[in-house]
Amino acid sequence: EIDGKPIRIDGGPAIVDFGSLLDDMDKALGKVLDDDAAFAAFTTAVLGSSPSDDARKQLRQDVVAWFASYDTLIQASLHPKPSDDKHVALPWGPARADCVGMIFNRVAGLVIRKTSSRIIAGNMAPADAPVRYPFVWNASDQDWTQWPGFAQNGDGITSLGRNVGQVFGVFGVFHPTSDPLAIDGVDYLADSSLQFYNLLRLENLIRQIKPPAWPGKIDDQLAAKGKDIFDRQPKDGGCGPGCHREEKGEARLCNSDTWKTPRQPVGTDTREYRGLGRVGDTGVLAGQIIPGVPFATLKSTDSLASVLKTSVAQSVIQAPLKYGVLTFEPILAECLKNKEANPLAAIEFLAENTKDILRQGLSELYRSPAPSEPIVFESRILHGVWATAPYLHNGSVPTLWELLKPPAARVPSFKIGPAYDLDNVGLAAEQKKFGAYELRTTADCGAGKMDDSGNSRCGHDYGAWLKEDEKRALLEYLKGL
Repeated sequence: EIDGKPIRIDGGPAIVDFGSLLDDMDKALGKVLDDDAAFAAFTTAVLGSSPSDDARKQLRQDVVAWFASYDTLIQASLHPKPSDDKHVALPWGPARADCVGMIFNRVAGLVIRKTSSRIIAGNMAPADAPVRYPFVWNASDQDWTQWPGFAQNGDGITSLGRNVGQVFGVFGVFHPTSDPLAIDGVDYLADSSLQFYNLLRLENLIRQIKPPAWPGKIDDQLAAKGKDIFDRQPKDGGCGPGCHREEKGEARLCNSDTWKTPRQPVGTDTREYRGLGRVGDTGVLAGQIIPGVPFATLKSTDSLASVLKTSVAQSVIQAPLKYGVLTFEPILAECLKNKEANPLAAIEFLAENTKDILRQGLSELYRSPAPSEPIVFESRILHGVWATAPYLHNGSVPTLWELLKPPAARVPSFKIGPAYDLDNVGLAAEQKKFGAYELRTTADCGAGKMDDSGNSRCGHDYGAWLKEDEKRALLEYLKGL
C-alpha cells in the first residue's frame, strides 16, 4: 500500500502469516474431534444432513488419522519443548516461513516409516529458521535456488524437481511404498497427489512474470551516480563482479543459458544453513540409490537432504512409466534440438532415453554442505528489488536504507505489514494490519562471531560506510532495476 492505495505485485513475496494459519488449523481440527457438537456440525458440512452411521464412523476415522500426523507435525515444528535453545525465531510472524525445515519434517517425519502410521517423530525438529518468501520473477533462470543456494535450478528438469519438493512440503500426498516390481524396490508414486502436467503449467506461468516497475519517478542523474557506486568493488562500498549481477551461470542438461547465482559468505544469520546438515532415520528408503552419487545408497541413518533428493528425483524418474513419456516433452525440448525436424524421432528418443535424461538432470538437485564448508547464501539478481521487503534472507531488515547501515545501527525491531515507504524503499514504520506485529531482531555478531538466532540482522554490510548522499544515489539506482 502506497499512500493508502493498494497495488498488486505479481510474483512478489507474500506478507501473510502462514505459521498462524497452520496453527489455527491444528486447533480447529482438534476442537472438531474433542467436541461432539462441533463434530456433528462438521459431519453435516462434509456429508450432508442425513449421513448413514457407517459414513459418520468412516469420516471420524479419516479425520482422526489425518489429525494424528498433522498435529504431530505442527507440535514438533511450531511448539517445541523448552530446552537450552530458546527457539527465538518462533513464531514466524507475517512475511516469513521455515519452508526447508517444514519440508524436511514432512518428508522424513511423516511418510517414510515402514509401519502403517508412517510417522518417525524423531526425524522432526523445530521449524525455527524462518526466511522471507522469495520473489519468483527470474526464478527459473537461476542456476541455483533456495537462500542457501542448495537446490540445483535452471532448466525444466531441475525446475520440476524443485516444484515436486515443494508439493511434498505443503501437504501433497506422498506415500513411498515397498514394491519388488517398482524401480529399485520402492513405488514413489503410490497414492501420490503429484500432478506433473499442472506443475509444468505453473512453471511456464512463472516464466511470464516480469519484475515490477518502480511506482514513482526516478531521478536519472542521481541513479547514474548510484550505478557508478554499485559498480565499485565491495571494499569500496559497491557490488563489484560476482555479486547480484546478470552473469552467465552453470549450463544445465537442457539449458546452456542460466544466470549465475553466486553463493557467498556474507555474515548473515546462519540458522537456516545449519539446518541443512540434519540427519535421521531413512525408514522405507534405506538402501535406495541416491541419484547423482555414484555407488551411493541411503544408510539406515543418513542426511535428510539426501532423503529429500532421493524422494524427489525418484518420483520424477518413475513418472514417465506411470503417466507416459509425452508428459515430459515440454521440459525436454532443449534436449531434442537436433530431432525437432522429425517429431517421430523425437518421440522415439524420449521413449528410449527419458529415464536416463531425468536421472542425469536431477543428479545435483540438492546439496548437503560439508561441516568444513563456509556458511554461504545465494546472491540473486536485483531486478525489482524495491518490491521484495523485508530484506536479508531472513527478513530481518525493513528497508534498503536500513540495510545500508552497519548491522548494529539497524533498527532492532520493526512492524510488518503492507504499508510502503517510498523514500527508504521498503516497509513503512507504521503498520495497521496484522495487529501491528513487531519483529524483534538480534545482532550478536562481530569479531568473527556468527549469530544464529533466526532473527539476526547481522551481515551484508556492503555500502554501510558510504556517505549519506552516496547511499541516496545508490537507492535511486536500485529503484530502477
